[in-house]
Amino acid sequence: MKRLVLLAFLLVALPARADIPYALVPTGYQQIASFSTVQSLTVPAAGARAAYITVSGNAVRFRDDGVAPSATVGVTLPVTTNGLPFVYYGTISALQFIPVTGSATLDVLYYR
Repeated sequence: MKRLVLLAFLLVALPARADIPYALVPTGYQQIASFSTVQSLTVPAAGARAAYITVSGNAVRFRDDGVAPSATVGVTLPVTTNGLPFVYYGTISALQFIPVTGSATLDVLYYR
């Protein structure tokens, strides 16, 4: 009984913490397979605040400032080898990708 009262007190008395992430709700998935030219993401109609991105094939470069990346200009995302995705928060629809060499594949999970 004491534990239940303590739990109730903690839930009511403690303020929400900003450092605890909000629950993410899945909104969609996209794969851009074997591309070799600049590609943009197609954000689901349900909206998304975050994108979890993995890269296979070859490394890619990306930009999110409205300017297309090139094979030598942009932020490099290496091939995902450790299973951990690149997590992007921002204007997802502004992201543009291009492989550094050859072709690459992106797998993207969208969350709101």
